[in-house]
Amino acid sequence: MFIVTMRKCATFAFASNLLIITSATLILSYFNLSSNPLAAGTALGVGASIAVFVFLTFAMEIKERLNAKND
Repeated sequence: MFIVTMRKCATFAFASNLLIITSATLILSYFNLSSNPLAAGTALGVGASIAVFVFLTFAMEIKERLNAKND
C-alpha cells in the first residue's frame, strides 16, 4: 500500500511540476519579470512540486490511518 501511495503522490507532483514550470516560464518571459525566466520558472516548479508531494503524502497518510482505525 505504501508503494502505491508514493506512486500516486509522485505522479501528481510531477504533473504539477511540468504545468508550473511551463506556465511560470511563459508568464515571466512575457511580462519581462526576470532576467532568466527559465531558471526562475524551474525553481518555482521544483519548489511547488515538492510542496505538493509533501502535502499529498500527509493527506493520504491521514486518510490511511483513519481507515485503519475504523477496522
